[in-house]
Amino acid sequence: MIQTIIHPCIPPYRVVYCNGQVALHVATLITVEIQEEKNRKGFITQSHPVVSYHNPYHKAESISNKHDEDLKDNIYPQEEGIVWADVELKDLKPLCYADADVVPLERIRRLYYDIMADAFLENDDSPDYDFWRLLLGSLFCPFSLSNLSSQLDSLGIRIGLPSKEEIERNYRLEYNLFQRYLGFRNKYFEVATWVEPNDDIDVVVDSLSRQLQQYESIFPREWNFRFHFEYDDSYSDKLPYNSSFYQQVVVRLNNQVRETLSNSCKGKPKKLQMEIITTAIKQCQCYFWAQSSWAVIYCVLRDYFNGDSNVSKFEREMGNLVREMSFKYPCKKDTVGSTLRNNAYMQKSIKSWTNKRALKLVEEFKSAMKSLL
Repeated sequence: MIQTIIHPCIPPYRVVYCNGQVALHVATLITVEIQEEKNRKGFITQSHPVVSYHNPYHKAESISNKHDEDLKDNIYPQEEGIVWADVELKDLKPLCYADADVVPLERIRRLYYDIMADAFLENDDSPDYDFWRLLLGSLFCPFSLSNLSSQLDSLGIRIGLPSKEEIERNYRLEYNLFQRYLGFRNKYFEVATWVEPNDDIDVVVDSLSRQLQQYESIFPREWNFRFHFEYDDSYSDKLPYNSSFYQQVVVRLNNQVRETLSNSCKGKPKKLQMEIITTAIKQCQCYFWAQSSWAVIYCVLRDYFNGDSNVSKFEREMGNLVREMSFKYPCKKDTVGSTLRNNAYMQKSIKSWTNKRALKLVEEFKSAMKSLL
């Protein structure tokens, strides 16, 4: 026998994060399964959060651009009383209370660290180097600063940024010989990637660059802020490479152009961003060969334009787009997810792909996007 109890939370509600989504934790659904065996009773309980995507403390500011009436509908079609059935209370990461105006960037940095720590604990029995490289490179990690920022914005809460003077300085990449990671961390930022002998420098630079993009995307465009690294020759001999590898990484990161969709569309409403993507897809739809082509679009946005890393949200938005366009290939639920799982090369950076048909669509869609931004 199963019994259920709804336990309401006391306002102001906590704003929580889990699996790429942000919401207000308004109640808890408690399920109690009573088991009887040989005249003995036992029970199993589970507690699932009931959430709301509507913030009563920021009604007027719940949409940052008040003329963009489609923004909220694009993010969440339903707002209140939603049970996160696959989530338990222990999985929630609290960010702030609903009556807060900002979430400090320091807390976001801690959230990133917590997500990584959880992933390590869950996969401790079977560590896989490629998995960690992908995770730290933000390929499949649901954590995305641009995504997180837009969701907080829809709740009337913004990320509290340090001043430009605080962050505008030279940074130093450090190598940890014991843990084998190259990166840096401070009060606001957490950036790292695994390094192994014979690693391709493109893979190392790409992994670091993805994470730098996440941070660069949330700063005001007029700051024109980019991370700049100084060369520290004390690390040249410590890395498991030739002595010039570290220097090459520093030079490549400093010279790399990290143009992102979020920076290019800064100040443009969500509706206009979707119109740009829609137009680009229309221009290259002749290069689609099957439903799996949508995974290529997802990967281009992910790798080159700091697109939202939430696969389910991408499928939902593209599914609506297909219906409006009468597109030949539908983007149904799990279209992209199943394609990524079944095609190992798509789990890596596009720079390492060899599939000519996929690369042709990559170039056409990327070119169309850049011409429109």
